[in-house]
Amino acid sequence: MHMTLTALDPPGAADRRWRCKDCGLTGTYDHVAGQPCPAAKIGIITPDQQLEAWSRGESLCPSTTGECCPDFSCCRPKLGWSPEKRAAFVTADQGTREKMLMESLRAAIAEAGEKAYVTRGEPRDHE
Repeated sequence: MHMTLTALDPPGAADRRWRCKDCGLTGTYDHVAGQPCPAAKIGIITPDQQLEAWSRGESLCPSTTGECCPDFSCCRPKLGWSPEKRAAFVTADQGTREKMLMESLRAAIAEAGEKAYVTRGEPRDHE
C-alpha cells in the first residue's frame, strides 16, 4: 500500500499523475494505489491498538495501515491534544472525527510552514 502519494499535476488535469514518495512509482491515482509498495513504512500495531495507546497519552506510529496518530503527536509532539480532546475523539461519531482530523491536519501543515491541498484521497474530490 502506498502511504504518501503526491500529485504531480494540478487539480482538474486530465489523467492527473501521482507519485509515491516512498518508492517513486508514478501514474494515475488508480494505477499507483492499485500496486503494492515495497518501500512503505508499516508498523506492527493495529489502528485500534494505536488509538487505545494514543488515548492513554502514548503516541505510537505508524500503525499496520501506516497511519500517524490523529493529532500527529507521534511525529510532531508539540501538536499533541489534551487528554480531554483525545477522549472526545475516541467517543465521537465519524463526522465529528473527520472535522477534528481536518483541524489537526491544518495545524500540522501550518506548523511545518507548508501549503497543501487536502482531499479524501479521491482524484476529483476538489470538484
